[in-house]
Amino acid sequence: MNTIAIVFTVVYMGLAIWLLIRLTMALSKNIKTGVQFRQALLKQIADLRLGKMLSRLGINRDRYLMEQRTHLIKLHIDQCESCENTDTCDGRLDGEGEVADEVATYCPNAEDLLAIRNEPRI
Repeated sequence: MNTIAIVFTVVYMGLAIWLLIRLTMALSKNIKTGVQFRQALLKQIADLRLGKMLSRLGINRDRYLMEQRTHLIKLHIDQCESCENTDTCDGRLDGEGEVADEVATYCPNAEDLLAIRNEPRI
């Protein structure tokens, strides 16, 4: 092997190692940002009636956050925040009866939440 080939090999190996390190750092940062974002969504959900509704319908919050698209979660949050049926919702969520039977009559998220609840689990 001549000297030029050795130099190019060392340079390319250095670039490959640098790219591998940068890729690892970028992926790590992306995962950390995603976790923080999901935790912020979880806090928003917990502060709303939506958190209670998920629990009463038997939907695991972590599963909900991991499996649902972010824009759909934001839509559910927005609809829950702007809902005008808060008195009805509070009464049903605090009661002992089955929520799923009557949720469609007052909750703007009912159709989506019931579909999530009834999705087959793998």
